[in-house]
Amino acid sequence: MAQTTETSSSIDVAPIARSLAGRFIGPQVICVRGPSRSGKTSICERLVAGLEQSGLRVAYLKRTHHLLDLPDKSSARIWDSGPALMMLRATDRLQLTRDAGNGTLAELLQDVTPEIDVVLLETHEPEPYPTILSDELRAVDEEVVIGSWNLPTIDFAVERLIPAVRSLVPRDHGLDKTLRTALAFHGGHACPGMVLGARLAMTAGRSLELSLPDRHKRLFVMSETDRCAADAIQTITGCRPGKRTLKFLDYGKLAARFLDVETGRAIRVATRSGLREIAQQRFPDPDRHASQMRAYLDLPAEELFSISPTDWSLGLYEQPGPPIRRVECSDCGEEVSDGREVPCLVRLAAVRTSVPASTLSSTLMCSSWPVKVSGASLVFVQLAGRCSVTFVVGSAYFVSAASPPAASPPAVVAGVLEPPHATAPPASTARAAITPGVASLGVIGCVSPFVIGPGCGANLRL
Repeated sequence: MAQTTETSSSIDVAPIARSLAGRFIGPQVICVRGPSRSGKTSICERLVAGLEQSGLRVAYLKRTHHLLDLPDKSSARIWDSGPALMMLRATDRLQLTRDAGNGTLAELLQDVTPEIDVVLLETHEPEPYPTILSDELRAVDEEVVIGSWNLPTIDFAVERLIPAVRSLVPRDHGLDKTLRTALAFHGGHACPGMVLGARLAMTAGRSLELSLPDRHKRLFVMSETDRCAADAIQTITGCRPGKRTLKFLDYGKLAARFLDVETGRAIRVATRSGLREIAQQRFPDPDRHASQMRAYLDLPAEELFSISPTDWSLGLYEQPGPPIRRVECSDCGEEVSDGREVPCLVRLAAVRTSVPASTLSSTLMCSSWPVKVSGASLVFVQLAGRCSVTFVVGSAYFVSAASPPAASPPAVVAGVLEPPHATAPPASTARAAITPGVASLGVIGCVSPFVIGPGCGANLRL
């Protein structure tokens, strides 16, 4: 059955219209439907002027079977030659022409820019949006009519229609336009996570008193999720991985940390638990996602998020700009930037050994080198460049060697590794903790000595 809603300034028809349209995020589409010569263009003309004067940005959309240009006009001739895009700048407007596409309404609405609040669609056929209907037609089933007009009373009809159209537009224009920007970046799919991510980022901006998006690398963000909310956070803050202002620490939490490098202030904004249940209670809907989106759009930020101070400062290698350090991996030969190298063991072809020592088995675990020692072992460390090596058996430190200045010749340091206690079992675990640098390590008597150098860590197994 067709639905008709009386139009007046005191009636809020937004819930009906939004439910029908399925759009929780603008722009709000309003159909102006009537037969030829019923005054569709005349009422659209008046609605555009009135809505623009009320502070809304309006787009006008019409599908026509006519050609855009007369056949003999120069613009028509150029278009017939087959350009991918044609732009005409006249004294009163700029006209952009491209291929007509398939002409579906969904495709046409994708081209509406984020600053638009209302799209007036002049049409003959019913569409699934709130409709202003000519008195010459009757509503069809499921058509929501928010008002009507006829030519003799068209000005009076417009006065009543403008408040009705305004009631359909999202109350928070800034939030709506921000969400539409995030929606376009997210691929056009609106979901509760994207809405929460957008509001989370906006809440952080207000808390830090920053204007978003940030275009001066003042704001840094650490996202604790890599799902839909992350796209919204990136879009709204202006922080990006390529700028080194957006980083991911995926804890599986819809939360993020924000750092203002000018003030040094850092906060963590996290979603509160139980939001899905709150959404269903306050905004009941058979579609749980619709319920959640309505809640996340309308609930105050204090009910959605917790804000707490956090410790975060940028390290030397986390700064934006050119890499401070570049090294070549000793294993694969690829370049590693920004201090991300790890110590890497590279087997040497031969190293001279002169004193027997106990047998050794070794594996690389991240930045440490566990060595199983039986009895006592004589170890030498040849240091070149800036590197330090500490040998540990259990909790006891036995040899600690720091590198000489870069200009000095390589130094050789020798020491004896022994079990920390006389009653220790024959096989103890020795660990060499190595800071980035270049050194050679040999265990005298070992047939497979190694070089310790910078590595990319690509082949490490934890």
